[in-house]
Amino acid sequence: ITLRGRVASLLEVGTGFHPDLTGRENIFLNGAILGMKRPEIAAKLDEIIAFAEIEKFIDTPVKRYSSGMYVKLAFAVAAHLEPDILIVDEVLAVGDASFQRKCVAKMGEVSGHGRTVLFVSHNFGLVQALCSRGVYLDQGKVAYIGSATDAIHACRRSYEVAPPARLGNERLLRAVTLVDATGRVSDLILPGRKVVFQIETAPTDFIIQVILRVNDSNQTLITSFDSANPGLRDTQPSPGPLRYCVVDDFLLAPGRYQLDIELWANGHRLELTEAALWFEVGEGEMDGRFIRAIKATGVVPLRHHWITDGSVSAVADIR
Repeated sequence: ITLRGRVASLLEVGTGFHPDLTGRENIFLNGAILGMKRPEIAAKLDEIIAFAEIEKFIDTPVKRYSSGMYVKLAFAVAAHLEPDILIVDEVLAVGDASFQRKCVAKMGEVSGHGRTVLFVSHNFGLVQALCSRGVYLDQGKVAYIGSATDAIHACRRSYEVAPPARLGNERLLRAVTLVDATGRVSDLILPGRKVVFQIETAPTDFIIQVILRVNDSNQTLITSFDSANPGLRDTQPSPGPLRYCVVDDFLLAPGRYQLDIELWANGHRLELTEAALWFEVGEGEMDGRFIRAIKATGVVPLRHHWITDGSVSAVADIR
C-alpha cells in the first residue's frame, strides 16, 4: 500500500484511545499521533467536542464511556483533525441513527474537499451515497473495481446466483412465478402496472398462509402481502397447491427487488425462503408521466398531477 498524506482510521471502537485518559486528553493524543501540533488541535477542540455530543463527559476517563460515546468521540477526532485519508469501517453501526446521519454528512464534506475517504461497508445505500469508486471483495480477493454503482451491482449479482436461503425442513414451497400485465411470465415489470405472483406449494390437507415480503436491493423491507389478512376481493382460502397474489398497481420505482416468502399454518411458521425470486422494475410511463431510474425517484412513484391555474375550477378539481 502506498500512502501519500496523513492517515486517520476508525476501524474499531476505542482504537488509539488510552482508557485512563479523559476524552479531552485523548483528542490531543490522537492529534499528536496524526502529526499535528498542539495549537492546531486546540483550534479544533471546541468543534470536535460539540460534534461528539459528549460535552458533559469530556473530562471523564474514556474507560467509563459507553461504546456509543467511544465511537462518537473517535469519529469526531478522526474527521476534524483533517487527515488526507480517512479509513472508516462498519464501526459506525454502533452510534445512534441521528449521529450516523451526522457522520455520513461529515464524510461527504471531507471527500468534497479533495480528501480521500476509504469506506468499508455492506450498506449499499451509504456506499452509493458517499463513494464515487468501489472495490468489491469476494473471499478476500478483488472481484471488481470500477464505479461505486457498478461495484454494488457486481456484489448483488453474486447474491442472486446463490440458491435461496431456507429456514425449515418441510420444503413446502415448490415454485414462485411473476406474471406481468400481459399475462407473460417475466422478471421485468413496469411501474404502476398489474402484477401477479403465483406461488405453488406441495399438496397439503390444511390451509397454508402465505406472506410475501418485497425488499429493495439494499435489503430494506418495502412492503408485504399476507394471505391471512382478507380483503373484499379475496377468494375463500383452500388447501390447494396454487395461490395468486394480484397487485393491481405495482407502485415501485425502477430498480432491483428481492421477494422473500414465508409459509405459515395454525400460527406456526413452517418455512422461510429468502430471495425466492429476484425481479426488476423497469423505466416506464405511468399516467402519462415517465418514471426514470434516477435517485430522485425514491422508492414509490405515487400517482399525482399538477395544477398551475388558480381559478375556481382548479380549486374545485382539488376538492
